[in-house]
Amino acid sequence: RYPYQFKYYTNPQAGMQLASPGEDLFCSSENVTPMLEKYALREQPEDNEINAFLLQESPDILFYVKTPAAFIEKLSGVKAGLGMEYLTGSLINVRENNQKTENYSLELKVKVLNSKTMKAVLRIFTIAFKMFNGNVEQIDDFTIKLSGLTMSREQIIAMLKE
Repeated sequence: RYPYQFKYYTNPQAGMQLASPGEDLFCSSENVTPMLEKYALREQPEDNEINAFLLQESPDILFYVKTPAAFIEKLSGVKAGLGMEYLTGSLINVRENNQKTENYSLELKVKVLNSKTMKAVLRIFTIAFKMFNGNVEQIDDFTIKLSGLTMSREQIIAMLKE
């Protein structure tokens, strides 16, 4: 059905199929055919602000969080459940003497649901990130930027494990 042909291996006793359609891709399932078909199609990502951010060329670690309140709570310990739509973030390696270190600068951009919730979210962030010496600024009617937060590799891993 596609111009690609994939080999997959079946273990009838385990009821599993295995395939490796690319050098850095492995899939396993009771039926790998739907996965291989989806991989063969490789549809272009939707043209939106989030994908444009994530797909840009960058030496940084870029990420997107669909539930910003939970992320902000893990990061700061402050419950911030009001009016946030999503957040995008960058972890930028802090270099010393032009060498990579184990420390990262964290920059977040939080989209609020509407301009009415902007004041409340901005106030919560200002309080939450002041104790971390973070900078909080409103960059447009719907976006708050948090910057100046430094995290070690261990802190990042610990936060992701929770």
